[in-house]
Amino acid sequence: MENTAKETEIRNELAHNIGSEHLYHHPLFKGIHYTEGIIAMYETCNANWLLIDVLANCKLLSHHPFITIKLHKSPTENSCRVVFEDGNNNILQTIPYSCTDFPLNDQVIKRDGEPDKKAPALTMYFTNSVLLLPSEY
Repeated sequence: MENTAKETEIRNELAHNIGSEHLYHHPLFKGIHYTEGIIAMYETCNANWLLIDVLANCKLLSHHPFITIKLHKSPTENSCRVVFEDGNNNILQTIPYSCTDFPLNDQVIKRDGEPDKKAPALTMYFTNSVLLLPSEY
């Protein structure tokens, strides 16, 4: 399924975050920071719920030096799941959400001569107590 114009606009906006001048923190999660790209994500996607849940789980999993967070959402469903991995595709935790209005869906990547591959709707990294977008890494 093709990205909608809104999805493409959001993805382009998030991709422009290539470094943060400042780190931010949520008052509930001292010692954990996030970047301007994460702010852009939760404001653009109206996903403060996602920020809170990801920060809470990163705090619990912070003994891992690097965590990849992947949000998977099908365009035909209103549910999603957030998967926390150790950076080597080993799943640390999966959290299902039965209802969401998150605006991004999983992407299908097509390459000539290769089977279609699915990419998550959103990917984030957590390392050195900082949550960031891949473009900011």
